[in-house]
Amino acid sequence: MLTPYRARSYDEGMAVDRVSPKVMGRLRLASQGLLGPGPGSVEGAVRWMTATQAQDLQAALWAIGIRVPGAGLTDVRAALDNGRVVRSWPMRGTLHLVAPEDLRWMLDLTTERLSRIMAGRHRELDITWADIEKCRDIALERIAAGGPVSRTELFEVFEAAGQPTTGQRGIHILGTLCRHAWLVQGPLAGNQQLLVAFDDWIPLSRGLERQEAIAEFMLRYFRSHGPATVRDFAWWTQIPLADVRAAFELVSGQLVELEFGGVQYWMSPETASMLDDGVPGSGPSSSCRASTSSCWATRTAAWCWPLSTPTRSSRAATECSRRPSWPGRGDRHVGAGRNQPQRRRRA
Repeated sequence: MLTPYRARSYDEGMAVDRVSPKVMGRLRLASQGLLGPGPGSVEGAVRWMTATQAQDLQAALWAIGIRVPGAGLTDVRAALDNGRVVRSWPMRGTLHLVAPEDLRWMLDLTTERLSRIMAGRHRELDITWADIEKCRDIALERIAAGGPVSRTELFEVFEAAGQPTTGQRGIHILGTLCRHAWLVQGPLAGNQQLLVAFDDWIPLSRGLERQEAIAEFMLRYFRSHGPATVRDFAWWTQIPLADVRAAFELVSGQLVELEFGGVQYWMSPETASMLDDGVPGSGPSSSCRASTSSCWATRTAAWCWPLSTPTRSSRAATECSRRPSWPGRGDRHVGAGRNQPQRRRRA
C-alpha cells in the first residue's frame, strides 16, 4: 500500500531563469531516453517508457530501437517474439508496447470505462456480450488446438461460427477479447503478430489495487515523460481526472514541481537536476532521436520539434524502412517562456 509523502520545500538556487519551451522539450526528451546514454536493453526501454504507442508497428520498433544504443531491428522483433515485450490495447483503444507484467493491471484500470465509451459503437455493430463470450471460447479453443493464429485466420473461424467480422465488427470483437485479457498479440509472422492466449503468453502479472495502480502508472509516467502536468497524464490514460488527483497525493513527494508559464509541471529529481547540471542536447553535437510516439504522450507536443541534428547511433534507426511522420501541432503552452518559472520539490 502506498502512503503519501510529506511535502517539503525545494528552493535551492537553481538556473530556472534559463527555462524556455526548447529547454522544456529537451528535458522531456532526456527523460524519455532520447538524449544521453539511453536504456541498456529493448525490454528496459519499454519498461522505462511504461507504454509506447504502437499503432504503426514499424514506427514502434524504430521508436524503441532508437532508445537503445547499438540495438537492431532484429533485437526489437526478438523481444516481441519471445514475450519480453508485448503489444496490446492497454488504454484509449490504442495499441501500445508494454512490459508483459504490467499489461494486466493496466487493463484492469482502463477496460471498464473504455467499454462504456464503446458500447454505442458495439450496438451499431450488433455485438452483444453473448457474442463476445462465444468468440472468446472459439478463439481459445482454436489456439489450444493449433497454436498461435493470425488475425485473418481467426476471423475466418469467427465467420464459420456465424460471427461476422466485416465493417469493423471483427476488430472490435478482437479488441474486446484482448482488453479483457483473454487474448494478446504474440510472436511475429512477417510484419503481423499472431494471437495467443493471454495466460499462456503472460504467466506472471503484477496485481495492484486501483489507487495503487494509478499512482504507479503516474509516477512512472512523470519519470519517463516529464516535465508534464497532471492533466497530461489523465489525457494520456483517459483515467478520470478526479481519480488521478486522488492518487497523485501518493506520489507527488517523489517528484519535482516546475512552474512554467503559470502551469505546474512535474518530473523526476534526476530530470530536474539537469536544470543545474546542464540540459543534454544544448550543444551542436547533441545526440537525439525523436518520434511521434515519444511526443504525443503529452499535450505539449510542439516542444519536441525544435531539435538539434540527431546523431545517436542505432541499427534499428537505419534498418526500419519506414519513419514516423512529424506533423506540426499547435500548443497553448508554447511561447509561455517569458514567464519566470519556479521549481519546487514535494517530499
